[in-house]
Amino acid sequence: MASSMTEVKTDEQHVASWVSGDANSNEFAGSTGRPATTFDAISDHASLRGEAEYPTGAKFWLLMLTLAAVLILSSVDMNIVATAVPSITDYFHTVADVGWYSSAFRLCQCSFQFVLGKGYKLFSIKFAALRGGQYVHHAHRWEGCSWTRIFVQSTPLRRRPMSTGVMGAVEGLATLSAPLLGGAIVQSIGWRWCFYINAPLGAVTLVLTMCCFSDTIPRSQLGRWAWLPYCSAQVDSTVAAVDRYSATIESRMPSESLLSISTPTLFIDEDLNAASVSQKCFIRSILTKVKAPRFKLIAPGLEVPHNKIAFARRQKFTDIPREDSGKNIPPVLLFVSTDSSRMNDLIPTGLYSESLHRCDYDTEEAGFRLLLPFTLRPDFRDEEEARMSGGRLVTSGSFTELFQHGFSPFGGERRAQRLERLFQRWTELIESGVWTVGKDGVEGGIDKFRDADNGNGAWMGYWIAPDW
Repeated sequence: MASSMTEVKTDEQHVASWVSGDANSNEFAGSTGRPATTFDAISDHASLRGEAEYPTGAKFWLLMLTLAAVLILSSVDMNIVATAVPSITDYFHTVADVGWYSSAFRLCQCSFQFVLGKGYKLFSIKFAALRGGQYVHHAHRWEGCSWTRIFVQSTPLRRRPMSTGVMGAVEGLATLSAPLLGGAIVQSIGWRWCFYINAPLGAVTLVLTMCCFSDTIPRSQLGRWAWLPYCSAQVDSTVAAVDRYSATIESRMPSESLLSISTPTLFIDEDLNAASVSQKCFIRSILTKVKAPRFKLIAPGLEVPHNKIAFARRQKFTDIPREDSGKNIPPVLLFVSTDSSRMNDLIPTGLYSESLHRCDYDTEEAGFRLLLPFTLRPDFRDEEEARMSGGRLVTSGSFTELFQHGFSPFGGERRAQRLERLFQRWTELIESGVWTVGKDGVEGGIDKFRDADNGNGAWMGYWIAPDW
């Protein structure tokens, strides 16, 4: 067999395809098991995200004030002109255009409703809302397209009934008071201010929206259904699986060998920022919540990243410039191979988080890829070697298919296996004695994973049973 360095270089173009997140060209992809990401048919997708879902405190109340101001502007625009008609008629010395004074507002709203509605499908809610709201003298048409979606993304489900009632009351009061406000404006500062009033209030609403409203995580949309990249339940269950695995190892180590840890979690945000890890992504949520392992080796030949500077230096993909960085999530090298004699400076081997484009259908941000420094099934004729969850043999010459799905009736070959399932399987390997624990953690080098090709059913220790 060729050297590991040569094997990895031979398939560099396939690894590059995996890193790009292009599922159509990823021949090493596994498939989906039971769908772990969450579908949402009622637009309450924010409550399923892995990060802080809604604005709180002053930011929340400022955003509610902004929405109330937009509702007030909309209602005032529709009703304030009535009391200004006599003054406008006197100024132009004609009654021929009286019908247009009020209808012009409604015509403007109807004209832009479809345009802005299409904009929300093509662009983020915040971008489309701000672009529509730039015409602040007609701020009510922006409200017609955007305030409901902003309201939904900013208000927890339990608060929406009360908040909707309050907004309805504000709109009703604005409708009733608009003629009175119009009369006061006409008598004091002139009828033109019935129209100018939109400018200062509209500008304030735009600024507050820009500062207080945050878009949701980009997602794939299929009609009314949204495919979310991950949810908070997945984060919690994965953290629990990793912590349980670490505890299983630590309980088998000599107490004097346990490392003393300076921080309770494996990483803090500053460490991940230095490594250019994407903001608000699944793997950041995991790394900042799991407990720091008190050992050096988390799996055969895979090192726990206790040295944060070395961890940042090893990342080869996180700082690559990408278009639309909020949607393109590059792979993060979580646990690097310790075998320095087979290091590849271009593409380090080890356990990576999944690379994906969030707007692709059927992606798994909670997934992983184990990149090995050797190929699996070197003899394609051998039928007693490594397999995937679907029961199919791994592709001969593959080095990323170990522990992956294989074929699934619920998603084909696209989606990566979940990280949570991997750590559950590794826990079983420790508890069953297939893997042993020493003073530094899990014993054995990276070649231990070759056991999947040993025949006599050894592959069963290196596959994840299907859960579909």
